[in-house]
Amino acid sequence: LLVASNVPREIRMKYENLGNIEFHENVPREILLKRFYPSSDIFVFPTYYDTFSMVFLEAMAFGCQLLRCGASQHQKL
Repeated sequence: LLVASNVPREIRMKYENLGNIEFHENVPREILLKRFYPSSDIFVFPTYYDTFSMVFLEAMAFGCQLLRCGASQHQKL
């Protein structure tokens, strides 16, 4: 599991030792496009506050399935 997000330290410490989770903070967009999206099957974007983001379209362009929260702006994706 690749996590490209700024995860709180206490959560990171809890799951880092499992050995099958990689945490990556402050990932530049170029790296997301060249490395992360092409190697991903699922894209998870857990937010209720971002009304629409290009990351949805970028993930879909690489064939990722989307897992999103219930924000109404995302209903048609």
